[in-house]
Amino acid sequence: MKTTIYIQSALLATALLAVNIVFAQNNKGDEDKDMFNNAKARDQQAIDKAVKGWWAQSMKTHDQRIDWWHKAKFGMFIHWGVYSQAGGEWKGQKVSGYAEHLMRKEKISRAEYLELAHHFNPVLFNADTWVRNAREAGMNYLIITSKHHDGFAMYDSKVSDFNIMQQTPFKRDPMKELSAACKKYGVKFGFYYSHAFDWEHPDAPGNDWEYKNPGGDLNLYGGTNWFDVHPELLPKAVKYVNEKAIPQIKELLRNYHPDILWFDTPHKLPLSENIRILEAIRETDPNVVVNGRLARSGDMNFGDYKNTADRPAEFYPVTGDWEAIPTTNESYGYSKYDDSHKPAAFFIQLLAKAVSRGGNLLMNIGPRGDGEMDVKDVTILKGIGEWVAKNKASIYDVGPSSLPLQSWGVTTQKNNLVYLHVFNWPSDGRLQLGGLLNKIDKAYLLTDPAKQPLRIITGNRMTSIMVPPQAPDTSNTVIVLALKEKPKTDSVRFVASNTATRLLAFDAILKGKGFGFGDGKASGYYVDGWKSANQQIAWHFNLGESARFKIVVKYVATPETAGAYQLQLDQNKYEGKVQATEKGNVIQTIELGTADLIAGYHQLTIAPLALGKSELMRLLEVQLVPQNLAAIFTNAEAQSRLMIQEIAKANAGKPDLVSPRTLEHGNLKLVASRDWTSGFFPGVLWFLDAYTGKREWLQAAKQFTANIEKEKTNGTTHDMGFKVYCSFGTGYRITKDAHYKEVIVQAARTLARRFNATTGTLRSWDHSRDKWGFPVIIDNMMNLELLFEGAKLSGDTSLYRIAVAHANTTMKNHFRPDYSSYHVVDYDTLTGKVVKKTTHQGYANESAWARGQAWGLYGYTMCYRETKNKAYLDHAEHIAAFILHHPNLPQDKVPYWDFNAPGIPNEPRDASAAAVIASALYELSAYTKTNAKIYRATADQILESLAGSQYTSPANENKGFILLHSTGAKPANSEVDVPLNYADYYYLEALLRGKNLQEGKPVLQLAK
Repeated sequence: MKTTIYIQSALLATALLAVNIVFAQNNKGDEDKDMFNNAKARDQQAIDKAVKGWWAQSMKTHDQRIDWWHKAKFGMFIHWGVYSQAGGEWKGQKVSGYAEHLMRKEKISRAEYLELAHHFNPVLFNADTWVRNAREAGMNYLIITSKHHDGFAMYDSKVSDFNIMQQTPFKRDPMKELSAACKKYGVKFGFYYSHAFDWEHPDAPGNDWEYKNPGGDLNLYGGTNWFDVHPELLPKAVKYVNEKAIPQIKELLRNYHPDILWFDTPHKLPLSENIRILEAIRETDPNVVVNGRLARSGDMNFGDYKNTADRPAEFYPVTGDWEAIPTTNESYGYSKYDDSHKPAAFFIQLLAKAVSRGGNLLMNIGPRGDGEMDVKDVTILKGIGEWVAKNKASIYDVGPSSLPLQSWGVTTQKNNLVYLHVFNWPSDGRLQLGGLLNKIDKAYLLTDPAKQPLRIITGNRMTSIMVPPQAPDTSNTVIVLALKEKPKTDSVRFVASNTATRLLAFDAILKGKGFGFGDGKASGYYVDGWKSANQQIAWHFNLGESARFKIVVKYVATPETAGAYQLQLDQNKYEGKVQATEKGNVIQTIELGTADLIAGYHQLTIAPLALGKSELMRLLEVQLVPQNLAAIFTNAEAQSRLMIQEIAKANAGKPDLVSPRTLEHGNLKLVASRDWTSGFFPGVLWFLDAYTGKREWLQAAKQFTANIEKEKTNGTTHDMGFKVYCSFGTGYRITKDAHYKEVIVQAARTLARRFNATTGTLRSWDHSRDKWGFPVIIDNMMNLELLFEGAKLSGDTSLYRIAVAHANTTMKNHFRPDYSSYHVVDYDTLTGKVVKKTTHQGYANESAWARGQAWGLYGYTMCYRETKNKAYLDHAEHIAAFILHHPNLPQDKVPYWDFNAPGIPNEPRDASAAAVIASALYELSAYTKTNAKIYRATADQILESLAGSQYTSPANENKGFILLHSTGAKPANSEVDVPLNYADYYYLEALLRGKNLQEGKPVLQLAK
């Protein structure tokens, strides 16, 4: 059943004009935002003639004419011409913007452009290959530029000699060859024709650099409405339409019999001329489909369907039949400089989004000037084709489902079958579905030939479908719901508690007059026109189960946007400010706070508090990001899978490089097992195993842990605890593996050999003997855990005594009266006395290096756990007090790299120090009643900060690291403001410790 209403009777045409003509969206759909003509008396005559006669008659066969287009769903758009030879370059310089606009951008004369054409010889062009690529990608129609704005015909035209047969050495008609290939592969064929823009013709609009014509960049003769301001110029344009545009269009129809014609930029001509062109088309071929960019004005559109904006990322609301035209990069014609190609997954999801909203997707490819498709485009097509081949039932012969919007993706439907397109896979194995009132007969993966049923758990507010731990297809996994009857649904959108939800402004309830929609591009999917205090934007949603969410507002700021707003979620109120930009549009992402929501119905509204300039902001979306462990660990799992892939790439031919440490100039830096950080990534994998219980992480943890084993006898390092305890020690706590026990004991005994009885400490570095005699760094407190564990597992009490001696000596000599710690203390091995106290990684000898303070806090808390010596507990609490009450500790509790760094607040942060502090505070809170709430609350705040977008890497970025913004050794300019593997390790450890406390379990428990 068609949702678009068309005029069916000429008798009713005039009376029903306002409601029956296909409605276009305001300010949408073309390269120029000012698309639409104003219907003057001249235009009204053309409208009246159309709706009372030929056009109304043509609409009687509209449904039959467009039926194939409805079924096609997915097509290939091709921009290819003389401009493809230049590839976005002119006279050795890059040309900005669309490559197909070369002639206009560089103000090239007709004669000079003709010289370029004389060298256009696409000898590698193969129509069969092009069409086969389209067909194998699942595309069912193909539209190519027969003539773009440059006026150059890419076919054998008898109307104008400005064509490929007469002006190039190619001497072939590629349009004829493509038409034949489309018939061979069963693909519908059509032409793009630039009817209103023609830069070569002396009478056509557009060329104002050679002919001084209207319709160009100079806005001559009144600009956009030149034909109203200077009607005396219109006969010249009519002459072009009569002599070139209409004759060439008729030529294409009669000689090639296309299934569809595609037009653009109608605002360059008055509506009367556009309608006249459409009338000529209908006279020549009443069955050809015509898109919506030929004849339209205001709320009227005489085409067969509507066109939305170019290069969309999201779709604004459209009723009826519509089509979107993304392109693989940012240009439509080929540009050698444009490498911004999107992955196949982007288009797979965009296709599903379009079909779920009742639209078609016409995806553009810009072939090279030699006639071949860019290898990047071919790769994208193959990726799409592989997905479509397995999931075609969810795209073709389906329509939008009646289900409300869901958090994880979109839905399509055919009769009693509902297809769930899952873009964001739940890590906890529960796909939360809301709004379906029917009983599900069966749920199964579309790609499963056996249709093995997935377990279904029906609750009061939602249905949970139990899915595999990993997405079978990370771009879009489709789950089929088989119902006994057509779905009965609730219209209120659904928010899942285990998946981030994007409340797009396009999907909001707009209260008040004046709002408009952006074009849907990556930075344009906003609602604008927010200029009154009476305007509000709202969403209503149902939540399946109670959860805590972080609230994020994302908007576009411009020089004209400023003010303040209030976001109200039920009774919770949050305020935000909008600052105008100095120039240009800037996307802002603001975290407003968190909200604890109970299962049920909720309302979220944004209202202005103050309007600083002409517009408040251009709202893109509000994000509700679950702050439960499931959501955080979902990201950690995704990042760790990526990391394992990146490790395999980086250590090819380098088997000694076994563990990731950081990013170096954007590249993954791997280290050998001897590096002090080698044990942290195996530890991350063990934490994932402990949380998820998935075999995937158990196997990975074992593999990467085994790589560290040879370090158990490496006596040249003090970092044995970091390397062995974080890997084997964490693994042993989970598995109780006897071999891991042996490794721990051996490593502890190796570390003990670095103990000096005279100093009462374990030696740190062996290097720089000219600088230090017997250096001991605060970091060494962390390695004592290996000694304590070794003592318990072996019964060797000497290991315990060494650990206690080192802790006592360090407590005596490393700490200042305010309980801040020195980094390095150098000892005389003959007397055991301190030689000097200094730093290596801090700002100055007397400064408080942030991670050093964290090591001390963690180390003495652990020492109290192992000894129950209250002196250690008291010391840990003193260190905590120093950190938590320091005036330079930022509000988000993520410290600067040094508490005394001179450039605060413009100094780098250290997320690794924050993670260590949070983990230590959780444990410390379990040993004291006095300050337990403070410690837990601070740790909670740190983790909330680290879980935010400022510190957490976006999924599938940064080579798989979880946290950003750590600092290793700033004085040496080493690892400054980068991801570090130990930040990830202590972050996950802290999360698990916090979970245990929340659930009333022992803080250190790692049992699955």
